[in-house]
Amino acid sequence: METTDRLKHRSSSNKSPARDLSLPLASSEKKKRRGTSSAAGATLLLLVALAGSAALGGGGVYYYLSNDSTAENQLSSLNSRLMALSEEKANLERKLQAPVVAGNTPSTEAMQKRIDNLLKFKQKMKDNLQKWSKERLLAKYGAGPHYVDIEVAFDPSSNIYGDGPDTDHITIELASEEDMPHTVLWFLDQVDRRLYDGCSFHRNAGHVIQGGPAPNFLTPPNAGLVKHFKESGVESVLFQEYSEKYPHVKYTLGYAGRPGGPDFYISMQDNTRNHGPGGQGSYEDPTEADPCFAKVVQGFAVADRIHKSAVQEGSYKRMQHYVAIKTMRMVQYDPEAAQ
Repeated sequence: METTDRLKHRSSSNKSPARDLSLPLASSEKKKRRGTSSAAGATLLLLVALAGSAALGGGGVYYYLSNDSTAENQLSSLNSRLMALSEEKANLERKLQAPVVAGNTPSTEAMQKRIDNLLKFKQKMKDNLQKWSKERLLAKYGAGPHYVDIEVAFDPSSNIYGDGPDTDHITIELASEEDMPHTVLWFLDQVDRRLYDGCSFHRNAGHVIQGGPAPNFLTPPNAGLVKHFKESGVESVLFQEYSEKYPHVKYTLGYAGRPGGPDFYISMQDNTRNHGPGGQGSYEDPTEADPCFAKVVQGFAVADRIHKSAVQEGSYKRMQHYVAIKTMRMVQYDPEAAQ
């Protein structure tokens, strides 16, 4: 069955279910993309009021992001503010738990009001980020569904090399721009910048197979995979976007960590309980979820083959032989032709 998948993927006929939409990057274009490419047609004007002088002091605080800076700088400013709000909330919660000293500590009601105001402000910023992300996603990549081809290569010395060809493909369908606009935009920008080229599936945790910027048997020396992500401005999502329409069922993709990315994983079982809302209690906000942003539509047997990878000793479940991610490319995909 997987052989059929692969032939359909690689067919050059007009009926091929997947066609590469990307173009080779000239050196000048690469330099441009490292600079201000993301600012084109993507200015964000955000005016949010934090009502109530009790929240942070003063008679209401306004935050304005001008359209003179690049989109990355604007979003970075938003992210910094979100982090500051999170720290402020944690400080307030600690004060709520401390003994009250007459004359020095505000009432618990006043402190709770400040927390509520901060949470409302944070939600407003998330809402604006989603609106802006959707606008930019549609302007840059068009309306969905969007598809990405993941070309993988297996180490000849691995214990799963004999199960199939040395290279193979997984096709994924991204979530709707209506429900997951920020995360889909972030992932497509990472793919468009070719940041995942040369990365690896490096962890087999049983319930997931995890990929990210880790070198493999094909990676040249000093590839700088982690550095490229950090310098891109799109290393991690700005908040943990989640939609109940996209639970973490088998063969879906989610971002790992807080904030999510650049590592991602393919669920090899229903992980809605573990990676959905409230499933990651060890993080600062236990109510958040991992963003679930895509699903496998072709190459299920390839994912299963990666899942057979032997692991090293230890709790992290690092693979003994990393599976190379040769390329990730946006493609046109015809589900009917793939059947």
